Amino acid sequence: MKNVKPLDIKSLTLEQKLGMVICSHLQLGEEEIQNSIQMVKEHRLGAVWLQHDEKNASEVIARVLEAADYPLLVFTDSENGLGDCTIPQAISITAAGAKNEYAYSFGLATADALYDMGYNVVCNPVVDLNQNMNAPCGHTTRTFGTDPETAARLSAAMVRGIHDGGLLAVSKHYPGGQTSPYDTHMREGFSTKTAEELYNHDLVPYRHLLKEGLLDGVMSGHGLFPNIDKERPTSLSEKVLSLLRQDGFDGFFITDALIMMGIVLKYGYRMPVPMCIDAGNDLALPWSTPVATAYDAMKEGFEKGIISEEILDAAVARILKAQAKTLELAKTRKKATQKDFDNIRSITTDCISARCAEGVKPSISRDGKHLFVIVTEERRPMNADIDYTPGARGWFVPTQIGEHIAKYFPNSEAMTIPQYPSTNDNAPFLDKQTRYDDVIFVTAAMSRAYVGRDCLSSRLVDLMDALQSTNRISTHIHFGNPFVAADAPYIERVIMGYCSADCVEHAFKILAGEAEPKGVIPYDCIEFHEKGYIFR
Repeated sequence: MKNVKPLDIKSLTLEQKLGMVICSHLQLGEEEIQNSIQMVKEHRLGAVWLQHDEKNASEVIARVLEAADYPLLVFTDSENGLGDCTIPQAISITAAGAKNEYAYSFGLATADALYDMGYNVVCNPVVDLNQNMNAPCGHTTRTFGTDPETAARLSAAMVRGIHDGGLLAVSKHYPGGQTSPYDTHMREGFSTKTAEELYNHDLVPYRHLLKEGLLDGVMSGHGLFPNIDKERPTSLSEKVLSLLRQDGFDGFFITDALIMMGIVLKYGYRMPVPMCIDAGNDLALPWSTPVATAYDAMKEGFEKGIISEEILDAAVARILKAQAKTLELAKTRKKATQKDFDNIRSITTDCISARCAEGVKPSISRDGKHLFVIVTEERRPMNADIDYTPGARGWFVPTQIGEHIAKYFPNSEAMTIPQYPSTNDNAPFLDKQTRYDDVIFVTAAMSRAYVGRDCLSSRLVDLMDALQSTNRISTHIHFGNPFVAADAPYIERVIMGYCSADCVEHAFKILAGEAEPKGVIPYDCIEFHEKGYIFR
Protein backbone atom coordinates (compact mmCIF):
# COMPACT_ATOMS: atom_id res chain seq x y z
CA MET A 1 0.00 0.00 0.00
CA LYS A 2 1.27 3.46 -0.90
CA ASN A 3 2.77 5.43 1.99
CA VAL A 4 0.78 8.67 2.28
CA LYS A 5 1.89 11.19 4.90
CA PRO A 6 0.72 14.71 5.82
CA LEU A 7 2.92 17.52 4.58
CA ASP A 8 4.82 19.86 6.89
CA ILE A 9 4.27 23.53 6.11
CA LYS A 10 7.89 24.23 7.04
CA SER A 11 9.06 22.10 4.13
CA LEU A 12 6.93 23.89 1.52
CA THR A 13 8.28 26.54 -0.79
CA LEU A 14 6.33 29.66 -1.71
CA GLU A 15 5.41 28.10 -5.06
CA GLN A 16 4.06 25.03 -3.31
CA LYS A 17 2.03 27.10 -0.83
CA LEU A 18 0.43 29.10 -3.63
CA GLY A 19 -0.82 25.88 -5.22
CA MET A 20 -1.93 24.37 -1.92
CA VAL A 21 -4.80 26.88 -1.72
CA ILE A 22 -6.24 25.95 -5.14
CA CYS A 23 -8.80 23.27 -5.98
CA SER A 24 -8.63 22.15 -9.60
CA HIS A 25 -11.69 20.96 -11.51
CA LEU A 26 -10.95 17.66 -13.21
CA GLN A 27 -14.08 17.77 -15.36
CA LEU A 28 -12.34 20.26 -17.65
CA GLY A 29 -10.76 17.37 -19.52
CA GLU A 30 -7.55 15.43 -20.06
CA GLU A 31 -5.27 18.46 -20.13
CA GLU A 32 -6.58 19.60 -16.75
CA ILE A 33 -6.11 16.09 -15.35
CA GLN A 34 -2.52 15.95 -16.61
CA ASN A 35 -1.71 19.42 -15.25
CA SER A 36 -3.25 18.52 -11.90
CA ILE A 37 -1.27 15.28 -11.70
CA GLN A 38 1.96 17.17 -12.38
CA MET A 39 1.15 19.75 -9.71
CA VAL A 40 0.36 16.96 -7.24
CA LYS A 41 3.74 15.35 -7.92
CA GLU A 42 5.35 18.73 -7.16
CA HIS A 43 3.30 19.20 -3.93
CA ARG A 44 1.74 22.22 -5.61
CA LEU A 45 -1.99 21.48 -5.32
CA GLY A 46 -4.23 21.30 -2.27
CA ALA A 47 -7.37 19.75 -3.70
CA VAL A 48 -9.22 18.46 -6.74
CA TRP A 49 -12.92 18.40 -7.58
CA LEU A 50 -14.77 15.84 -9.70
CA GLN A 51 -18.51 15.19 -9.63
CA HIS A 52 -19.17 11.59 -8.63
CA ASP A 53 -21.60 11.05 -11.50
CA GLU A 54 -19.03 12.06 -14.10
CA LYS A 55 -18.10 9.26 -16.49
CA ASN A 56 -15.10 7.25 -15.25
CA ALA A 57 -14.88 9.33 -12.05
CA SER A 58 -13.27 6.51 -10.03
CA GLU A 59 -10.65 5.89 -12.70
CA VAL A 60 -9.72 9.58 -12.95
CA ILE A 61 -9.46 9.90 -9.17
CA ALA A 62 -7.26 6.80 -9.02
CA ARG A 63 -4.90 8.32 -11.59
CA VAL A 64 -4.56 11.52 -9.57
CA LEU A 65 -4.14 9.75 -6.22
CA GLU A 66 -1.46 7.49 -7.69
CA ALA A 67 0.69 10.62 -8.04
CA ALA A 68 0.03 11.79 -4.46
CA ASP A 69 2.20 10.89 -1.50
CA TYR A 70 0.21 13.30 0.71
CA PRO A 71 -3.53 13.22 1.55
CA LEU A 72 -4.81 15.37 -1.30
CA LEU A 73 -8.37 16.61 -0.71
CA VAL A 74 -10.79 15.08 -3.24
CA PHE A 75 -14.13 16.91 -3.39
CA THR A 76 -17.56 16.27 -4.82
CA ASP A 77 -21.13 17.47 -4.36
CA SER A 78 -23.56 14.73 -3.41
CA GLU A 79 -26.64 16.45 -2.06
CA ASN A 80 -28.95 13.73 -3.38
CA GLY A 81 -26.59 10.84 -2.64
CA LEU A 82 -25.73 8.19 -5.21
CA GLY A 83 -26.65 4.67 -6.22
CA ASP A 84 -28.73 2.89 -3.59
CA CYS A 85 -28.48 5.84 -1.20
CA THR A 86 -30.30 8.44 -3.30
CA ILE A 87 -32.90 10.79 -1.81
CA PRO A 88 -34.99 13.56 -3.40
CA GLN A 89 -32.87 16.39 -1.90
CA ALA A 90 -32.54 17.46 1.74
CA ILE A 91 -36.05 18.83 2.12
CA SER A 92 -37.39 15.28 1.81
CA ILE A 93 -35.76 14.42 5.16
CA THR A 94 -37.68 17.24 6.84
CA ALA A 95 -40.90 16.32 5.03
CA ALA A 96 -40.47 12.69 6.15
CA GLY A 97 -40.61 13.66 9.81
CA ALA A 98 -37.25 15.37 10.33
CA LYS A 99 -35.77 12.27 11.94
CA ASN A 100 -32.13 12.31 13.02
CA GLU A 101 -31.72 8.64 12.09
CA TYR A 102 -32.75 9.37 8.51
CA ALA A 103 -30.20 12.20 8.20
CA TYR A 104 -27.48 10.05 9.80
CA SER A 105 -28.12 7.05 7.56
CA PHE A 106 -28.06 9.21 4.45
CA GLY A 107 -24.77 10.81 5.53
CA LEU A 108 -23.17 7.44 6.34
CA ALA A 109 -24.31 5.62 3.20
CA THR A 110 -23.30 8.52 0.95
CA ALA A 111 -19.85 8.80 2.53
CA ASP A 112 -19.38 5.03 2.40
CA ALA A 113 -20.07 4.94 -1.34
CA LEU A 114 -17.93 8.00 -2.07
CA TYR A 115 -15.01 6.69 -0.02
CA ASP A 116 -14.94 3.57 -2.15
CA MET A 117 -14.66 5.82 -5.22
CA GLY A 118 -11.63 7.65 -3.79
CA TYR A 119 -13.26 10.76 -2.32
CA ASN A 120 -12.44 12.13 1.12
CA VAL A 121 -14.58 15.32 1.20
CA VAL A 122 -18.27 15.79 0.39
CA CYS A 123 -19.91 19.22 0.12
CA ASN A 124 -22.93 18.47 2.25
CA PRO A 125 -25.05 19.35 4.23
CA VAL A 126 -26.78 22.42 2.82
CA VAL A 127 -27.54 24.42 5.95
CA ASP A 128 -29.11 27.43 4.23
CA LEU A 129 -32.45 28.46 5.66
CA ASN A 130 -35.24 29.23 3.25
CA GLN A 131 -36.16 32.91 3.48
CA ASN A 132 -39.94 32.51 3.18
CA MET A 133 -39.97 32.78 -0.61
CA ASN A 134 -39.56 30.74 -3.73
CA ALA A 135 -35.79 31.08 -3.71
CA PRO A 136 -33.74 30.48 -6.88
CA CYS A 137 -31.35 27.65 -7.64
CA GLY A 138 -33.12 25.06 -5.51
CA HIS A 139 -32.71 26.76 -2.16
CA THR A 140 -36.20 25.58 -1.29
CA THR A 141 -35.63 21.86 -1.84
CA ARG A 142 -31.89 21.68 -1.20
CA THR A 143 -32.37 22.92 2.36
CA PHE A 144 -33.90 21.49 5.53
CA GLY A 145 -36.51 24.28 5.53
CA THR A 146 -37.11 27.47 7.47
CA ASP A 147 -36.42 26.50 11.08
CA PRO A 148 -32.80 27.02 12.25
CA GLU A 149 -33.06 24.52 15.09
CA THR A 150 -34.31 21.76 12.80
CA ALA A 151 -31.58 22.54 10.27
CA ALA A 152 -28.97 22.48 13.04
CA ARG A 153 -30.16 19.15 14.42
CA LEU A 154 -30.45 17.37 11.07
CA SER A 155 -27.15 18.81 9.84
CA ALA A 156 -25.35 17.49 12.91
CA ALA A 157 -26.85 14.02 12.43
CA MET A 158 -25.85 14.01 8.76
CA VAL A 159 -22.28 15.12 9.46
CA ARG A 160 -21.90 12.41 12.10
CA GLY A 161 -22.88 9.92 9.44
CA ILE A 162 -20.45 11.44 6.94
CA HIS A 163 -17.63 11.25 9.49
CA ASP A 164 -18.46 7.64 10.34
CA GLY A 165 -18.32 6.92 6.62
CA GLY A 166 -14.76 8.28 6.51
CA LEU A 167 -15.22 11.69 4.88
CA LEU A 168 -14.92 15.34 5.81
CA ALA A 169 -18.10 17.42 5.45
CA VAL A 170 -18.41 20.91 3.99
CA SER A 171 -21.46 22.89 5.13
CA LYS A 172 -22.85 25.46 2.71
CA HIS A 173 -23.57 28.15 1.48
CA TYR A 174 -22.22 30.54 4.09
CA PRO A 175 -23.68 32.66 5.54
CA GLY A 176 -27.12 31.95 4.01
CA GLY A 177 -29.55 34.76 4.66
CA GLN A 178 -30.15 35.87 1.08
CA THR A 179 -33.25 38.05 0.84
CA SER A 180 -33.05 38.97 -2.85
CA PRO A 181 -34.73 36.70 -5.44
CA TYR A 182 -31.60 36.47 -7.59
CA ASP A 183 -29.53 33.49 -8.65
CA THR A 184 -25.87 34.42 -8.14
CA HIS A 185 -24.98 32.25 -11.13
CA MET A 186 -26.68 34.98 -13.20
CA ARG A 187 -26.06 38.20 -11.26
CA GLU A 188 -25.10 39.45 -7.81
CA GLY A 189 -27.56 38.53 -5.09
CA PHE A 190 -27.78 40.46 -1.85
CA SER A 191 -29.26 40.48 1.63
CA THR A 192 -30.29 43.34 3.87
CA LYS A 193 -29.56 41.30 6.98
CA THR A 194 -27.22 42.63 9.65
CA ALA A 195 -24.47 40.70 11.37
CA GLU A 196 -26.68 40.33 14.44
CA GLU A 197 -29.59 38.98 12.38
CA LEU A 198 -27.32 36.44 10.71
CA TYR A 199 -25.81 35.38 14.00
CA ASN A 200 -29.19 34.77 15.64
CA HIS A 201 -30.83 33.02 12.69
CA ASP A 202 -28.88 31.89 9.62
CA LEU A 203 -25.66 31.05 11.47
CA VAL A 204 -27.44 28.91 14.08
CA PRO A 205 -26.72 25.64 12.18
CA TYR A 206 -23.06 26.62 11.71
CA ARG A 207 -22.72 27.55 15.38
CA HIS A 208 -24.32 24.28 16.44
CA LEU A 209 -21.99 22.23 14.24
CA LEU A 210 -19.03 24.21 15.55
CA LYS A 211 -20.06 23.58 19.16
CA GLU A 212 -20.39 19.85 18.45
CA GLY A 213 -16.98 19.68 16.75
CA LEU A 214 -18.58 18.83 13.41
CA LEU A 215 -17.68 21.86 11.29
CA ASP A 216 -14.80 20.63 9.11
CA GLY A 217 -15.21 23.01 6.21
CA VAL A 218 -17.54 25.75 5.00
CA MET A 219 -18.35 26.83 1.45
CA SER A 220 -18.64 30.59 1.11
CA GLY A 221 -21.40 31.97 -1.10
CA HIS A 222 -21.30 35.00 -3.36
CA GLY A 223 -24.12 37.11 -1.92
CA LEU A 224 -23.53 40.76 -0.99
CA PHE A 225 -24.38 41.89 2.56
CA PRO A 226 -24.24 45.70 2.34
CA ASN A 227 -25.02 46.16 6.04
CA ILE A 228 -21.78 44.28 6.78
CA ASP A 229 -19.64 45.00 3.72
CA LYS A 230 -20.95 47.50 1.17
CA GLU A 231 -18.45 46.57 -1.54
CA ARG A 232 -17.47 42.93 -1.58
CA PRO A 233 -19.62 39.79 -1.78
CA THR A 234 -19.19 37.13 0.89
CA SER A 235 -16.53 35.05 -0.87
CA LEU A 236 -14.33 38.14 -1.22
CA SER A 237 -15.26 39.79 2.08
CA GLU A 238 -13.10 39.47 5.17
CA LYS A 239 -15.84 41.21 7.16
CA VAL A 240 -18.44 38.56 6.38
CA LEU A 241 -16.12 35.54 6.62
CA SER A 242 -14.74 36.74 9.95
CA LEU A 243 -18.16 36.42 11.62
CA LEU A 244 -17.62 32.68 11.88
CA ARG A 245 -13.91 32.96 12.64
CA GLN A 246 -14.76 35.24 15.57
CA ASP A 247 -16.97 32.47 16.92
CA GLY A 248 -13.98 30.11 17.02
CA PHE A 249 -14.15 28.38 13.64
CA ASP A 250 -10.68 27.12 12.64
CA GLY A 251 -11.64 24.76 9.85
CA PHE A 252 -11.26 25.64 6.20
CA PHE A 253 -13.30 27.89 3.94
CA ILE A 254 -13.65 26.94 0.27
CA THR A 255 -15.34 29.30 -2.15
CA ASP A 256 -18.30 28.39 -4.25
CA ALA A 257 -17.42 28.35 -7.97
CA LEU A 258 -15.67 31.60 -8.88
CA ILE A 259 -17.13 31.65 -12.40
CA MET A 260 -20.61 32.76 -11.30
CA MET A 261 -21.74 36.07 -12.78
CA GLY A 262 -22.24 37.49 -9.28
CA ILE A 263 -18.44 37.52 -9.14
CA VAL A 264 -17.29 37.69 -12.76
CA LEU A 265 -19.34 40.71 -13.83
CA LYS A 266 -17.57 42.87 -11.24
CA TYR A 267 -14.17 41.25 -10.85
CA GLY A 268 -13.47 39.11 -13.91
CA TYR A 269 -12.11 35.56 -13.83
CA ARG A 270 -8.52 36.02 -12.59
CA MET A 271 -8.47 38.46 -9.70
CA PRO A 272 -11.08 36.71 -7.51
CA VAL A 273 -8.63 33.79 -7.20
CA PRO A 274 -6.14 35.65 -4.96
CA MET A 275 -8.80 38.02 -3.58
CA CYS A 276 -10.75 35.16 -2.03
CA ILE A 277 -7.68 33.95 -0.13
CA ASP A 278 -6.95 37.46 1.09
CA ALA A 279 -10.54 37.64 2.38
CA GLY A 280 -10.07 34.53 4.53
CA ASN A 281 -10.88 31.56 2.32
CA ASP A 282 -8.41 28.71 2.36
CA LEU A 283 -9.26 27.14 -1.00
CA ALA A 284 -10.14 28.89 -4.24
CA LEU A 285 -12.51 26.97 -6.52
CA PRO A 286 -11.89 28.44 -10.00
CA TRP A 287 -14.22 25.81 -11.56
CA SER A 288 -14.05 26.34 -15.36
CA THR A 289 -10.85 28.37 -15.14
CA PRO A 290 -7.96 25.95 -15.83
CA VAL A 291 -5.71 25.21 -12.86
CA ALA A 292 -2.64 26.59 -14.67
CA THR A 293 -4.41 29.91 -15.19
CA ALA A 294 -5.64 29.95 -11.61
CA TYR A 295 -2.12 29.27 -10.34
CA ASP A 296 -0.72 32.13 -12.41
CA ALA A 297 -3.44 34.43 -11.02
CA MET A 298 -2.64 33.34 -7.46
CA LYS A 299 1.08 33.97 -8.01
CA GLU A 300 0.37 37.35 -9.59
CA GLY A 301 -1.85 38.26 -6.64
CA PHE A 302 0.92 37.42 -4.20
CA GLU A 303 3.47 39.43 -6.16
CA LYS A 304 1.14 42.43 -6.22
CA GLY A 305 0.58 42.23 -2.47
CA ILE A 306 -3.06 41.13 -2.65
CA ILE A 307 -2.16 38.16 -0.46
CA SER A 308 0.28 38.57 2.40
CA GLU A 309 2.61 35.76 3.40
CA GLU A 310 0.94 35.64 6.82
CA ILE A 311 -2.52 35.10 5.31
CA LEU A 312 -1.16 32.53 2.86
CA ASP A 313 0.54 30.55 5.64
CA ALA A 314 -2.64 30.54 7.73
CA ALA A 315 -4.66 29.20 4.80
CA VAL A 316 -2.10 26.53 3.96
CA ALA A 317 -1.97 25.42 7.59
CA ARG A 318 -5.73 24.88 7.64
CA ILE A 319 -5.62 22.89 4.39
CA LEU A 320 -2.82 20.68 5.69
CA LYS A 321 -4.81 20.15 8.89
CA ALA A 322 -7.85 19.07 6.86
CA GLN A 323 -5.72 16.75 4.75
CA ALA A 324 -4.32 15.10 7.86
CA LYS A 325 -7.80 14.67 9.31
CA THR A 326 -8.87 12.61 6.28
CA LEU A 327 -6.27 9.99 7.27
CA GLU A 328 -7.66 9.83 10.80
CA LEU A 329 -11.26 9.44 9.64
CA ALA A 330 -10.23 6.65 7.30
CA LYS A 331 -8.92 4.62 10.25
CA THR A 332 -12.30 4.53 12.02
CA ARG A 333 -14.75 4.46 9.11
CA LYS A 334 -17.85 2.30 9.20
CA LYS A 335 -19.81 0.59 6.45
CA ALA A 336 -23.47 1.39 5.86
CA THR A 337 -25.83 -1.35 7.05
CA GLN A 338 -29.11 -2.66 5.69
CA LYS A 339 -30.85 -0.52 8.32
CA ASP A 340 -29.29 2.59 6.77
CA PHE A 341 -30.53 1.67 3.30
CA ASP A 342 -33.99 0.92 4.72
CA ASN A 343 -34.02 4.38 6.31
CA ILE A 344 -33.07 5.99 3.00
CA ARG A 345 -35.88 4.19 1.19
CA SER A 346 -38.27 5.32 3.92
CA ILE A 347 -37.32 8.95 3.27
CA THR A 348 -38.45 8.59 -0.33
CA THR A 349 -41.91 7.35 0.63
CA ASP A 350 -42.50 9.02 3.99
CA CYS A 351 -41.88 12.51 2.56
CA ILE A 352 -45.02 12.55 0.39
CA SER A 353 -47.81 14.73 1.78
CA ALA A 354 -51.39 15.52 0.83
CA ARG A 355 -53.44 18.70 1.25
CA CYS A 356 -57.10 17.84 0.87
CA ALA A 357 -60.29 19.83 1.33
CA GLU A 358 -62.54 18.84 4.22
CA GLY A 359 -64.14 15.47 3.54
CA VAL A 360 -61.85 14.73 0.57
CA LYS A 361 -59.60 11.66 0.69
CA PRO A 362 -56.11 11.51 -0.86
CA SER A 363 -57.24 8.63 -3.10
CA ILE A 364 -59.56 8.55 -6.11
CA SER A 365 -61.58 5.81 -7.79
CA ARG A 366 -59.36 3.29 -9.53
CA ASP A 367 -62.20 2.38 -11.89
CA GLY A 368 -62.97 5.97 -12.86
CA LYS A 369 -62.24 7.45 -16.25
CA HIS A 370 -59.60 10.05 -15.44
CA LEU A 371 -57.52 12.14 -17.81
CA PHE A 372 -53.97 12.56 -16.48
CA VAL A 373 -52.05 15.55 -17.86
CA ILE A 374 -48.27 15.33 -17.49
CA VAL A 375 -46.66 18.77 -17.84
CA THR A 376 -43.35 18.64 -19.70
CA GLU A 377 -40.68 21.19 -20.47
CA GLU A 378 -41.09 20.68 -24.21
CA ARG A 379 -43.78 19.48 -26.57
CA ARG A 380 -43.31 15.71 -26.77
CA PRO A 381 -45.66 12.74 -27.25
CA MET A 382 -46.42 10.38 -24.37
CA ASN A 383 -44.48 7.53 -25.97
CA ALA A 384 -41.23 9.49 -26.18
CA ASP A 385 -39.01 7.97 -23.49
CA ILE A 386 -37.36 11.27 -22.63
CA ASP A 387 -36.83 12.97 -19.29
CA TYR A 388 -38.08 16.54 -19.62
CA THR A 389 -37.31 17.94 -16.21
CA PRO A 390 -34.34 20.24 -15.48
CA GLY A 391 -31.92 18.93 -12.87
CA ALA A 392 -31.33 15.30 -11.90
CA ARG A 393 -32.31 12.90 -14.67
CA GLY A 394 -34.25 9.67 -14.77
CA TRP A 395 -37.11 10.38 -12.38
CA PHE A 396 -39.78 12.38 -14.27
CA VAL A 397 -40.22 10.43 -17.51
CA PRO A 398 -43.71 10.49 -19.07
CA THR A 399 -43.54 6.90 -20.31
CA GLN A 400 -42.70 5.69 -16.79
CA ILE A 401 -45.46 7.81 -15.27
CA GLY A 402 -47.82 6.43 -17.91
CA GLU A 403 -46.98 2.90 -16.74
CA HIS A 404 -47.99 3.80 -13.17
CA ILE A 405 -51.25 5.27 -14.43
CA ALA A 406 -52.02 2.19 -16.56
CA LYS A 407 -51.30 -0.08 -13.59
CA TYR A 408 -53.48 1.69 -11.02
CA PHE A 409 -56.11 3.36 -13.23
CA PRO A 410 -56.79 1.03 -16.19
CA ASN A 411 -59.80 3.00 -17.48
CA SER A 412 -57.87 6.26 -17.61
CA GLU A 413 -55.61 7.94 -20.15
CA ALA A 414 -52.41 9.93 -19.90
CA MET A 415 -51.24 12.73 -22.17
CA THR A 416 -48.61 15.47 -22.13
CA ILE A 417 -48.99 19.24 -22.22
CA PRO A 418 -45.95 21.54 -22.54
CA GLN A 419 -45.19 24.10 -19.87
CA TYR A 420 -45.97 26.80 -22.45
CA PRO A 421 -49.06 25.42 -24.23
CA SER A 422 -50.16 26.95 -27.54
CA THR A 423 -53.53 27.13 -29.28
CA ASN A 424 -52.73 23.80 -30.92
CA ASP A 425 -52.24 22.25 -27.47
CA ASN A 426 -55.13 23.82 -25.58
CA ALA A 427 -58.01 23.60 -28.06
CA PRO A 428 -57.91 19.82 -28.66
CA PHE A 429 -57.16 19.16 -24.98
CA LEU A 430 -60.15 21.18 -23.76
CA ASP A 431 -62.41 19.27 -26.11
CA LYS A 432 -60.90 15.92 -25.13
CA GLN A 433 -61.22 16.42 -21.37
CA THR A 434 -65.01 16.73 -21.63
CA ARG A 435 -65.17 12.97 -22.26
CA TYR A 436 -63.60 12.09 -18.89
CA ASP A 437 -64.81 12.12 -15.29
CA ASP A 438 -62.16 14.59 -14.21
CA VAL A 439 -58.67 15.91 -14.95
CA ILE A 440 -55.50 15.30 -12.94
CA PHE A 441 -52.44 17.47 -13.47
CA VAL A 442 -48.96 16.08 -12.83
CA THR A 443 -46.25 18.75 -12.57
CA ALA A 444 -42.63 18.94 -11.48
CA ALA A 445 -40.05 21.62 -10.68
CA MET A 446 -36.45 20.83 -9.83
CA SER A 447 -34.23 23.87 -9.79
CA ARG A 448 -30.86 24.19 -11.40
CA ALA A 449 -28.34 26.96 -11.91
CA TYR A 450 -28.87 29.75 -14.44
CA VAL A 451 -32.67 29.46 -14.65
CA GLY A 452 -33.83 31.76 -11.84
CA ARG A 453 -36.92 30.92 -9.80
CA ASP A 454 -39.24 27.99 -10.44
CA CYS A 455 -42.83 28.50 -11.52
CA LEU A 456 -45.74 27.17 -13.49
CA SER A 457 -45.94 29.28 -16.63
CA SER A 458 -48.75 31.83 -16.82
CA ARG A 459 -50.07 30.03 -19.91
CA LEU A 460 -50.35 26.76 -18.02
CA VAL A 461 -51.98 28.45 -15.03
CA ASP A 462 -54.51 30.12 -17.34
CA LEU A 463 -55.39 26.69 -18.72
CA MET A 464 -55.83 25.30 -15.20
CA ASP A 465 -57.93 28.35 -14.25
CA ALA A 466 -60.21 27.71 -17.21
CA LEU A 467 -60.83 24.15 -16.09
CA GLN A 468 -61.36 25.16 -12.47
CA SER A 469 -64.16 27.56 -13.39
CA THR A 470 -66.23 24.35 -13.31
CA ASN A 471 -64.02 22.37 -10.89
CA ARG A 472 -62.82 19.91 -13.53
CA ILE A 473 -59.41 19.33 -11.91
CA SER A 474 -59.84 16.88 -9.04
CA THR A 475 -56.17 16.43 -8.22
CA HIS A 476 -52.83 18.16 -8.60
CA ILE A 477 -49.79 15.88 -8.14
CA HIS A 478 -46.63 17.93 -7.85
CA PHE A 479 -42.99 16.93 -7.40
CA GLY A 480 -40.09 19.14 -6.35
CA ASN A 481 -40.22 22.76 -5.25
CA PRO A 482 -43.45 22.93 -3.19
CA PHE A 483 -43.88 26.67 -3.74
CA VAL A 484 -44.63 26.01 -7.40
CA ALA A 485 -47.79 24.06 -6.56
CA ALA A 486 -49.19 27.23 -5.01
CA ASP A 487 -49.08 28.93 -8.42
CA ALA A 488 -52.04 26.78 -9.46
CA PRO A 489 -55.68 27.70 -8.78
CA TYR A 490 -57.52 26.07 -5.90
CA ILE A 491 -57.69 22.29 -6.31
CA GLU A 492 -59.30 20.19 -3.60
CA ARG A 493 -56.64 17.47 -3.60
CA VAL A 494 -52.91 18.22 -3.81
CA ILE A 495 -50.36 15.42 -3.45
CA MET A 496 -46.85 16.71 -2.92
CA GLY A 497 -43.69 14.68 -3.51
CA TYR A 498 -40.07 15.31 -4.39
CA CYS A 499 -37.54 14.50 -7.06
CA SER A 500 -36.97 10.77 -7.41
CA ALA A 501 -38.47 7.92 -9.41
CA ASP A 502 -39.44 6.04 -6.23
CA CYS A 503 -41.18 9.14 -4.94
CA VAL A 504 -43.18 9.41 -8.16
CA GLU A 505 -44.26 5.78 -8.00
CA HIS A 506 -45.31 6.03 -4.35
CA ALA A 507 -47.40 9.14 -5.05
CA PHE A 508 -49.49 7.13 -7.48
CA LYS A 509 -49.89 4.38 -4.87
CA ILE A 510 -51.30 7.03 -2.54
CA LEU A 511 -53.67 8.28 -5.23
CA ALA A 512 -54.79 4.67 -5.81
CA GLY A 513 -55.41 4.11 -2.10
CA GLU A 514 -52.62 1.56 -1.66
CA ALA A 515 -50.62 3.80 0.69
CA GLU A 516 -51.18 6.70 3.06
CA PRO A 517 -49.43 10.06 2.81
CA LYS A 518 -47.15 10.28 5.83
CA GLY A 519 -45.26 13.47 5.01
CA VAL A 520 -45.76 17.08 5.94
CA ILE A 521 -45.39 20.13 3.71
CA PRO A 522 -42.19 21.50 5.26
CA TYR A 523 -42.91 25.18 4.65
CA ASP A 524 -45.60 26.95 6.64
CA CYS A 525 -45.14 30.04 4.46
CA ILE A 526 -46.71 28.50 1.32
CA GLU A 527 -50.02 30.22 0.63
CA PHE A 528 -52.41 28.04 -1.37
CA HIS A 529 -55.36 29.70 -3.04
CA GLU A 530 -58.73 29.65 -1.32
CA LYS A 531 -61.61 27.93 -3.04
CA GLY A 532 -63.21 29.99 -5.77
CA TYR A 533 -62.47 31.30 -9.22
CA ILE A 534 -59.08 32.99 -9.45
CA PHE A 535 -59.02 36.17 -11.50
CA ARG A 536 -55.64 36.91 -13.11
